[in-house]
Amino acid sequence: MIKHFLLRDFKTYRVFWIVLALLTGCAVAAMLLSSSLLPLLLLGYAYLLFGLLPLQSLTGVRARSQHVMSRNYLLSLPVRRKYMFLIAQFRNLIFWGPLIVLVLSVPLLPFGDESPFRKSKNWYGLYCIGVLSGMLWMTNSAIQGQLSIEKILTYVTQKKRVLAWLKLFAVHFGEFWLLGALSVGFLLLGTIYDVIFVAFSVGLAGTRFYLARKSWLHNQ
Repeated sequence: MIKHFLLRDFKTYRVFWIVLALLTGCAVAAMLLSSSLLPLLLLGYAYLLFGLLPLQSLTGVRARSQHVMSRNYLLSLPVRRKYMFLIAQFRNLIFWGPLIVLVLSVPLLPFGDESPFRKSKNWYGLYCIGVLSGMLWMTNSAIQGQLSIEKILTYVTQKKRVLAWLKLFAVHFGEFWLLGALSVGFLLLGTIYDVIFVAFSVGLAGTRFYLARKSWLHNQ
């Protein structure tokens, strides 16, 4: 079943994979010529957009076009719903893979003392835990966000929909900015920020995974 979905994903987004490979080659060449972190930073934004690209297809929410796989179809497959959630996690991981590899490899590159990643070389283990936890949070936050949108669209009154939209954006963007602030603290500031960053990112990622799984299993 996983092979079926992976082949489908690759065929659907093969043009984007090719474009991403070309952008990667250009960024690496620019980095070697300029010895700057800027080309990799721009490449990271491209990887981020690529990771968000197939989200609606992965979840199959009802707010979709006729070309997107319906979640009713996903739920009707002869596969346990828990297993289907793990398949969605794995499929999403493939699209986030380039960004994960890039972020984990940047501190190991010889950018010198001017790089904001210089401190993370001394705490690379904590850095890896924080990055992977952050990616897990982002993946499940996006999945739960899609499922929440599907639920919000079923509300009858406009007032209830507006309040639900405001709550959704406030919670998710609040978590995003807090995690971003702690990430900056980890890269630039003292040891206490290392502990707070790792503890918070692991706890938040675990919470989001639990909530996304709960929404996946119980929402129709």
